[in-house]
Amino acid sequence: MDYQKEIDILNRRLQREINSRKQAEAILEQKALELYRANDELRSLNEGLEQKIAERTSALEDSELRYRQIVENATDIIYRADADGYFTYANQTASVRLGYSQTEIIGRHFMELVHPDWQQHVNDFYKKCREEQQMSSYLQFPILTKSGEVIWLAQNVQFILHEGEIVEAAAVARDFTKRKLAEDELKTTQSRLISLIANLQSGILVEDENRHIVLTNQLFCEIFGITAPPDALKGADCSESAEQTKGLFKNPEDFVKGIGVLLKNREIKVNEELEMTDGRILLRDYIPIFAEGKYLGHLWQYRDVTEEKRAEEKLRRSEEKYRGIIENMELGLLEVDNMGRIMRAYHRFCEMIGFNESELIGKKANEVFLPPEFAAVMKQQAMDRMRGQAGVYEIQLFKKDGSRIWVMISGAPIYNQWGKIIGTIGIHYDVTQQKKLQQELFEARLRAEEAQEAEKQFLANMSHEIRTPLNAIIGMTHLLYDTAPTPDQQNYLDILKSSSEILRALINDLLDLSKMRAGKLEAHPKEFDLTGLLRTLQKTFQIKLDSRPVEVEAEIDPRLDTLLLGDDLLLNQILLNLLGNAEKFTAEGKMGIRVMLKSRTGKVVTVRFEVFDTGIGIPPNKLDLIFQSFRQVDGDIKRRYGGTGLGLSIVKNLVELQGGFIQVDSVEGQGTVFHFELDYEDTGIKTAAVTEVYQTAKADYAGQCKVLVVEDNSMNRRYLSSLLNKWNIEHKMAVNGREGVEMAQFERYDLIFMDIQMPELDGYEASIAIRSTANPNQRTPIVALTASAMLSRKDKAYQAGMDDYVSKPFTPEQILVVLEKFVKIGAAAAATEDFSNEKTGIFAGAKGLDAAQLHDLYADDHEYALDMFDAFFEKMRDEYPQLRPLFEKRDWAGLSKLAHKLKPAFPMVGLSWLEADFQKLETEAKAGASEQDIELIIKQIEEKAAAGIPLVKAEMERLRQ
Repeated sequence: MDYQKEIDILNRRLQREINSRKQAEAILEQKALELYRANDELRSLNEGLEQKIAERTSALEDSELRYRQIVENATDIIYRADADGYFTYANQTASVRLGYSQTEIIGRHFMELVHPDWQQHVNDFYKKCREEQQMSSYLQFPILTKSGEVIWLAQNVQFILHEGEIVEAAAVARDFTKRKLAEDELKTTQSRLISLIANLQSGILVEDENRHIVLTNQLFCEIFGITAPPDALKGADCSESAEQTKGLFKNPEDFVKGIGVLLKNREIKVNEELEMTDGRILLRDYIPIFAEGKYLGHLWQYRDVTEEKRAEEKLRRSEEKYRGIIENMELGLLEVDNMGRIMRAYHRFCEMIGFNESELIGKKANEVFLPPEFAAVMKQQAMDRMRGQAGVYEIQLFKKDGSRIWVMISGAPIYNQWGKIIGTIGIHYDVTQQKKLQQELFEARLRAEEAQEAEKQFLANMSHEIRTPLNAIIGMTHLLYDTAPTPDQQNYLDILKSSSEILRALINDLLDLSKMRAGKLEAHPKEFDLTGLLRTLQKTFQIKLDSRPVEVEAEIDPRLDTLLLGDDLLLNQILLNLLGNAEKFTAEGKMGIRVMLKSRTGKVVTVRFEVFDTGIGIPPNKLDLIFQSFRQVDGDIKRRYGGTGLGLSIVKNLVELQGGFIQVDSVEGQGTVFHFELDYEDTGIKTAAVTEVYQTAKADYAGQCKVLVVEDNSMNRRYLSSLLNKWNIEHKMAVNGREGVEMAQFERYDLIFMDIQMPELDGYEASIAIRSTANPNQRTPIVALTASAMLSRKDKAYQAGMDDYVSKPFTPEQILVVLEKFVKIGAAAAATEDFSNEKTGIFAGAKGLDAAQLHDLYADDHEYALDMFDAFFEKMRDEYPQLRPLFEKRDWAGLSKLAHKLKPAFPMVGLSWLEADFQKLETEAKAGASEQDIELIIKQIEEKAAAGIPLVKAEMERLRQ
């Protein structure tokens, strides 16, 4: 039942849809018919119009083509942009000039091309045009091309409206960069010119060809009393200005007439002087202005030179005044121009030279007065004057009678009022008499120098002739003391020894005095042990005074415990002389040396020395005489004590040579104290804690060294041979320099003693030969044996390659000092004997080591000492072997650092003397010394270490027992 109802509903709906479809189809047929008819009518209509449209279209295409050709070929940039400023079209010129392709331009915003500095300005301008509906506009502004180039555009823009709104902009822009740059340059030039004119210290007026003002400045207005500002005068007519201002000038009509003449002639005229009624003086310049032959106007320049003129007049009067003064001072003045022609010859000069002024004016001074040999001097002086330089010089001049005079000339340039050099003025002073005196003095000095040289040569020869036999006498005397002489013989030997020493002292004093007078004595600083020097002096005088009741003391400041840098030889000579004086005048009591550290400034120490005695003293009225040469307190002193009176004079000179000053305090009958202060440099290197005393009787130096003696004097050879045999030192003898050189070729020696004056080859030549040829002794120390104490001879010895010198006559002690210095015999000898009586504690049995140093370090602490000894051998194992490899690699920096590290280790085990060697190695390597010098130091270290290390090992074993 229900199904039937639903079917009925569906049938009715289907019927309705069929009806609707039929109605729609009927309507569609009707509309299709209408459309057909309309199309038919339209085709009929179009058939008539097609011909007209085709013709019109063809004409438009032709017009557009011609338009496009014009636009594309235009030299200006042409483009279109939409209402928002985006390019819709750009011609080929735009693409070429801007560097962008047309594809890159289309769609780009116009402001992207505008220079950043101008974007705001351009944007504001076109914004205002749109707001005010300005259909056309013109603007100049810069843009950036694709390559970054700046170009300037002059742009016309036409806005296109549609229904009252801007829909497009059409623009034509022209590149005017060159014109813009030219305009800017012109503006800059104009600005500079205006600024220059405004700031000139002259009044400037520029007029055009019609006499209208183009430009003026404030100073012009001030000169002529014009109250209006300069800018207000532009364009003003100056035709009547001369008449209006002529009242300001002393000669008004001449002023007006002068302007008229200048304007008529149109020729440059400068420095025309004008006087004003108020006393001012002006200089006027007139400069006409032409361009390509056309007259464009002129420039007036007025300068106020009133003060300059007053100064010139004042100077003129001053010059006249001082010329008069100079004339009265016997000074002759001569003025010449730049060509050397005489402009004026003053009275005193004419008197000096013998001419009248009328005879000289217009003539060239050099041709009249100058001897040919002074031409170069005058040429140089003339060049100096042209450069504005003054000068003082001396030349000779011819007088009118042909004779010559010497003159001192003070020359200076002459300037005109504009600062230009126009000539020279010379002030002449006759120095003929002074020159004559100078020549006499010169000749006298030559004679004195020749006499001094003769004296020097005489002293040198005398020194050699006396010292050589004296050396033999002294040497043989020392040897005779060892032959067990009888009491009478002992007395004879004492007299012989005393007399020879007096003679040697006299020779030394005379030679020292000669050197000091000649200024040839110089200080030669080197490192030295002050304590050792003083102890040696003390011991020397103790031995000398052994038989007299005189105690020799030496008090030394304990703070002076380092090596000092100074001339120990000069100090030793000073102290020897002073102690010798003390010994001479002290029969009993005591004498000695006191040394104190006065002050310390950085590395510089000031040391005070006092040499005292309890002898006879010096009367107060004689204290000022004792330092004079050949002076003694009185004749009785000379008779009783002897002497030449030179010793203290030499001491004074030696002290002053080193920058010191010696004084004396004395009480007659009680004693004397000499005191002085000297500055030395503190090296910071500790001295040995003990004092080495040479005990030749105990020394056994067998096998320690080998010595070559080169000496032509048989007595000296015998003396030296006896000493060396006595000390068990192996040695060989050569009788001349050539034989010495030959012997040095075949055998290595530890030291060579070389006499200076020998036949065949002298000592200098022999030393040079040994040093300059390959041989085993090329670096062996050579010590000169010289009978001359002249400084020049000693300097020559050093230059020849010698290392030191000993002056004849020499003592055994002096030879021992040399041996100790160069081959360290004393250190080797110390291996067989204890050090001096310093406190050494548990190290008293340490053989060959610095026992006092070890005691200071470790006291009686065995374990601490053994630990440090073990640490030393670790360092020797790990670091010491690097010395040679570093040297082989020439690594001076590394070598210096290693030496610095090893340096403190050796004193810690009693090998104190090696510290100075490592210090020297560190210093020389750091300074980049020669390879040979560094190798020599290393070799010395290796030799000493090889000798010392077994001693350290032995001491370790002893401490462990």
